[in-house]
Amino acid sequence: MSSTNFQAKLIALFEKKQFQTILDRAQNEEITPAADPKTANIVAAALFQLGRYPDCILWCDGLSPSLKGDANFASMHGAVLRRLGRLKDAENVFRAALKDNSNNAFLLNNFANLLIDQQSFEEAESILKALIEENPNYEDAKANLNRLIFQKNLVDCAPKDSASESLNSNDTENRFIDPLMAAFSDEEVALAGSLSTQQKGPQPGGLKPTDLPDRARDQELHETLALARQTIDSDPQQVIRDCSLLHEKLGIQAPIYEVAGEAYIRLQLFGDAETALLIAHGLGSMEGAVALNLANLAAMRGDQCLAIHWLELLAQRQPDHPQLKQVQNTLFPEGAPKTSSSPFQINLDQRAPGRFT
Repeated sequence: MSSTNFQAKLIALFEKKQFQTILDRAQNEEITPAADPKTANIVAAALFQLGRYPDCILWCDGLSPSLKGDANFASMHGAVLRRLGRLKDAENVFRAALKDNSNNAFLLNNFANLLIDQQSFEEAESILKALIEENPNYEDAKANLNRLIFQKNLVDCAPKDSASESLNSNDTENRFIDPLMAAFSDEEVALAGSLSTQQKGPQPGGLKPTDLPDRARDQELHETLALARQTIDSDPQQVIRDCSLLHEKLGIQAPIYEVAGEAYIRLQLFGDAETALLIAHGLGSMEGAVALNLANLAAMRGDQCLAIHWLELLAQRQPDHPQLKQVQNTLFPEGAPKTSSSPFQINLDQRAPGRFT
């Protein structure tokens, strides 16, 4: 098979998100960065999408001599360096690429995202505002600007004394780096820019199968969850049973896990609450309450860095959320912590709140 035809097949697989298949086929064809850089670039992008960053950086390093000056490759190369915490190396990659691609909006946007990590807020803000002025519909640039504002506010909240010196140091490599920080958008690994990436009253005793209206799934879900929420404070255990009923009837739905998470919080089963809300997020929930609750739960168990991540994510999506500033000030009155106090614990009192069958 010719190299061009093979590349076309891999690009088609990439667009279908069949990343492991790309790796398998590339291995069968014995693709290497030196022998076939364009095809190897697709392999590196697949590794990035699978979160295999140490493997991806090896391919990127091998591709650098052949793809030097390619804006899309530079964006991926810088992105994976950023994911590995090598911020200065990522900056060098971006700045070198921008010398020949100074007007590449895609590259500028991702570079600005890195600058936010390094707390180079003025340069990042200048880039993002220029991008948005030129293209008011550039949603990812808007999200990055929201993240910048959030991070800048955290720094401004930090006390200006020796205790916060590490936050204001010029040594950006040693600053707080949250590995779950809101990352580049999917477009960072795009190849040649072509890969895309009214409530009823409470019902005593909870819901019964006969109570579920026989209507469209979305309306049914909305109405039955509204009923469940009416009793979430008075009878959270019943709400959990209601969620089980909804799960059985309607299947895996993010709003069901949202409500279950709220009920678990009322029951002070915080591990179960975090699990349910993480599932809701993984299923695509965009509710601000999910991010806020996850921030509170993470901070409660000593993972303040993860709590920052959830607040930052909400700041990107809904910078005007009415509770964002309040929760931020409550959890982090002195700005972002450098590290989490106890992100991983062994608490034997929390064993087996549920069961596996």
